[in-house]
Amino acid sequence: MPTIFKRRQSPHWQIRYLDRSGRIKSLSARVRDRREAERRGRSLEERELKIREGRITAGEAEAQTASTIPVKDHLRDHLEAEARRGLHPRHVCTKRAMLERFFRLEGIKYLGQIDSGVLRRHMRRLVDAGVDPSGDGRVKDPIARAGVPRRLSARTANAARSIVKRFLQWCVEERRLTVHPCPGKSVASQNEDLDRRRRRRPLTEEELRALLRHVEGTGREHAYLIAVLTGLRRSELASLQWRDVHLGDQPHLALRAATTKSKQTEEVPLNREAIEAIAELQSKRHEGADSRDLVIGRVPSPSELYRDLEGAGVQARLGRSAVPDDAGEVIDFHSLRATFATMLARAGVLPLHLRRLMRHASIETTDKHYTGLRLSDLGREVDRLGHVGVRTPVRTCPAPKHASRGASVREGRRGREERIDSEAAVLAGLGVTRRDHAGKRETGLEPATFSLEG
Repeated sequence: MPTIFKRRQSPHWQIRYLDRSGRIKSLSARVRDRREAERRGRSLEERELKIREGRITAGEAEAQTASTIPVKDHLRDHLEAEARRGLHPRHVCTKRAMLERFFRLEGIKYLGQIDSGVLRRHMRRLVDAGVDPSGDGRVKDPIARAGVPRRLSARTANAARSIVKRFLQWCVEERRLTVHPCPGKSVASQNEDLDRRRRRRPLTEEELRALLRHVEGTGREHAYLIAVLTGLRRSELASLQWRDVHLGDQPHLALRAATTKSKQTEEVPLNREAIEAIAELQSKRHEGADSRDLVIGRVPSPSELYRDLEGAGVQARLGRSAVPDDAGEVIDFHSLRATFATMLARAGVLPLHLRRLMRHASIETTDKHYTGLRLSDLGREVDRLGHVGVRTPVRTCPAPKHASRGASVREGRRGREERIDSEAAVLAGLGVTRRDHAGKRETGLEPATFSLEG
């Protein structure tokens, strides 16, 4: 039976009980009502007794306790753990907005209310019914009106699915859930190809030259050029320091784990043009500069890129956003990375090397999202087949009278007659009759080696 008592410095009741190992422990009941403290004490000691007797495991006991805690408290702990793991603050805010929207729309207050059916219903709600943009701080659409539901894309619904499943997996790892309520493929993802709201495309060589000519002398040309020639992401380019640049025997960029998407150290080789651009920036540094200084002092913002693209005549813009072209495609800062992959693919770089240069885990990611090969590029590859003569008829005619017995004549594609001698013709040419054939076969000789006998 647990003991209830009070301490002088605390207004809450304290509980003294026997834990699962038989030791006496005490903790605060966090309530001022004696009856509630006694109820919590009995529940706590009963749980410890079940663990000691082996009726439940420690993980099951912790999950039972977590089931009584509001889901917003679990969300707070999860976001703190993600921030400690090194997740970018922008991604932490995105997770908070999507999870809070999931809890709000589905009326979830405790972890036990989440299952596969609830997550499937939430994804259908996002795609079919939509949500009110005014109730979600993450959605920023100047055209959307408050109070009018906005149907989200399949990609956004899949992102919500991944974030919810990651939150539930964290709850399992922290023993707040015994099993994952949405395991494996119990909740199917949406087909993003049927509902693409934003299609990114790489720049052509003419568009890239026009952009660099337009920004020449502004200082932004180095940022665009280095991004295209190295495939760095915008965040990686913005955090690139001079200590990461190595222009020795094998020029490369040594990206630190804290700056990469994979959170691992990565090396990016440099070609001649990229070396010249970096050397030009290095010549402008003052003496005694710190090695931790940024290579690109200020990376252009997306709106600045849109203005530069409009000034170069590459892409139109509306306010701070890009206007899609006739095919529904746009160019943004990440298109510079896609341009890097496309140029390598057109140059005939092997898929294995292309994946390594793009620093992707699989070549499927590189091929699907980054190599913007056009129909003209594939057409040039098909032209390599040449003329194979599939439709050219091949006729066989009888052998002429002067040909030996067993020979046949075939007319080739160019009208030439080719004599094909049979085995009997070969034997006749060697002076061997059919009667001698069997005996020579028994000695292990073939027609082509009959002359070697003896």
